[in-house]
Amino acid sequence: VEIEFAALLEPLEFHILQIRPMFSWTAGAEVSIDEDERKSAICWSPSALGHGAPREIADLLFVKAAGLDPTATPAIAAAVGRINEKMAAEKRGYVLIGPGRWGSADPALGIPVSWSQISSARLIVETQPEGIAVEPSQGTHFFHNVISAGIGYLTIARDGGCVDRKWIAKAPAKEESPELKWVRLEKALEVRIDGRKGEGAVLRP
Repeated sequence: VEIEFAALLEPLEFHILQIRPMFSWTAGAEVSIDEDERKSAICWSPSALGHGAPREIADLLFVKAAGLDPTATPAIAAAVGRINEKMAAEKRGYVLIGPGRWGSADPALGIPVSWSQISSARLIVETQPEGIAVEPSQGTHFFHNVISAGIGYLTIARDGGCVDRKWIAKAPAKEESPELKWVRLEKALEVRIDGRKGEGAVLRP
């Protein structure tokens, strides 16, 4: 389970605010990520939620913008939604990577998608945009709805984690625009989340 709590040390008080079950792609699965895999990963995070290693994910949708232009994020959300519709029609899952908070109500803090616009995503990755510090989505109702639907989650912070943007730039594009790149590979990506250590990675096929 995932527990949200509040505490005071003096005087001692401890209050449980929420308890929610955490999903597992593969109950009881042994999942590990070694040092070489961390270094060579397309994406790696020491802050992940979920557990397991889903199969047959060969699509990746990447928001190119390293920073966040509040005037552009609603259009990016709409473009993600259009690609998500195509994925849903083909019954394909995908990895979604972008700056800031996915589903943010504030377009200055992330991509303001609705649930229906990312419904086929199997793994969501939030990176830190340039120039501003954005808190990760953990704790928001949107985020918890996403997690309860069985979608993995990785946070890439400035002091931990990485995204191999050079690999993504060279990867074959099914569709590409100045804001987005949709990568489709012949072989499936290897996605792993170790719920015991709270780390996750997207490995090359």
